[in-house]
Amino acid sequence: MERKEFIKTASLAVLGLSCFPMNNIFSSLPKITSTGDALGYLARPSADLAQRMGKLLQWMKENGWISYLESVLGMKLPEKREEWLKPLNSTVLSRLQQKSEYKDFGGDSLLNPGFPQFSLIYHLLASPRVRPATVTAYPGIEDLDLLEDYIFSMTEFPADLADSKKYALAVLAYEYRPAYKIPVPLDMPEEHKIHADFVFSRAGIGRIGDQPYHYDPVMRSYTNRPAGYLHQKNIAVTPARYALFLVEIVSLGDLHNPAISLLSYEKKDHNREFLRPIRKIIKNEDLNFIYGEYHRNEKLQRLATFKIEAKKGEDQVIVSPGDKLDKAPFLRISAQKETGEKLISDSSDMVSLELKGSSILLSSIPAPFVRHAFQEGKRVTVKVPRVWKSVLYSNRRYASFKLIPPDSKDGTDLIITDGIFRKTRKTAKFGTARNAPLFANIKFMHKEEKEIHLDGDYKEFQDTIDNGRYEAGLFEDSICDGCIQAKLSDDAPLSFRKLTIMPAFSVVTAPDFFRWWIVMISTNITEK
Repeated sequence: MERKEFIKTASLAVLGLSCFPMNNIFSSLPKITSTGDALGYLARPSADLAQRMGKLLQWMKENGWISYLESVLGMKLPEKREEWLKPLNSTVLSRLQQKSEYKDFGGDSLLNPGFPQFSLIYHLLASPRVRPATVTAYPGIEDLDLLEDYIFSMTEFPADLADSKKYALAVLAYEYRPAYKIPVPLDMPEEHKIHADFVFSRAGIGRIGDQPYHYDPVMRSYTNRPAGYLHQKNIAVTPARYALFLVEIVSLGDLHNPAISLLSYEKKDHNREFLRPIRKIIKNEDLNFIYGEYHRNEKLQRLATFKIEAKKGEDQVIVSPGDKLDKAPFLRISAQKETGEKLISDSSDMVSLELKGSSILLSSIPAPFVRHAFQEGKRVTVKVPRVWKSVLYSNRRYASFKLIPPDSKDGTDLIITDGIFRKTRKTAKFGTARNAPLFANIKFMHKEEKEIHLDGDYKEFQDTIDNGRYEAGLFEDSICDGCIQAKLSDDAPLSFRKLTIMPAFSVVTAPDFFRWWIVMISTNITEK
């Protein structure tokens, strides 16, 4: 499926990272100075949510978080919860700023309605910089999700919510980051202080691995280091976290005073619309909804149907006549609900969904990074085209098969992004879509039901590679892309059912410390 067709099918809008201080989202933060105002905000969470929040606070007390917080503040926590919503006095705030763990805290109260990142209790539990020696346990993602729900629930929805031209519902990837991990948006004044904050994106990125995911509670994040000591040489999958948000649809506006801060600008951005997160949607309280996913792995299908020039039959990749290109391993499709119910049954268990309160984790199913490809028990092979070269391009890269069309702009991309603008670029800009694997491993010759690894010790190694016309065994991996969608229940209020629900683009790719060519052309393939 072509990229444009895929995006259209998945109902995806412009995909871009929106990374900006959350106080830009609203015209101002809520000003809470009276007990009456505070009680008004505290009355908005449901009784069930307030009860679960009480249990979280009890857990904090039992594990040393409350006593630690009181020592940092130099005061006892007020018994009345409404006092937690009011600004801390200047003496307490000054005391906080002297602690390195709180120098990047951007708020001034224990709880700030609608703003977890400006709530000291959330920063206390969510920031990886806060590591008290006296606490006996760290929070999990479920705890942080609950605290987010509680703080977001204190705010009311906009009065004009039903305006479908102004608002929408969107699944977004997001996480809380300390200040040193917050990218600086374009044109941000030098005097602007970057603080710990949420970052949001229309696109989430998960990583494949050969071990289950591992949550590091001290770092408050998932790590590619497996749990325990038995698999320290392996790599854990790393999931991406998503949630459903009410978003405002905004135009960029004046580039010198944009309505939303972006990491980089693209052509015609001033004519595009962007999504600005307003409020997290609390599952089964604000709305009843269910998450679902759709993902595809079609690299081998793209490889099998690749042509450089339609008139040159020898340039195309030739697979066995009996191979079914619309079935695994050429095409794998995963589609399921959060409940595990399969929407498409083709045995492609590539990813899994796991609810974490109101948010959802999408992670790759642990598997060897590169595996022999089989279809119906038969090894899948490709007939290697002979080597050919022209002035501008070739179908070989050393001893690998290169699939690059003559109109490729890869050379230009390399010069511009990694040459001229390497020191200043924030994002890579490519002129050529990657519609097929760039390289294919052709060093595993399949002959008489045996697989022979071609290497430097093989007689006439280079001639064999150049002449081609032999069957090479193919390999598959778990890399895929797709989307995460949310569907409202039939009894959702009319004001919400009028809104468009936008999915998040999902990429499940190689660990970030891998270079892509390691996976594509490695000759050190082993089966587990």
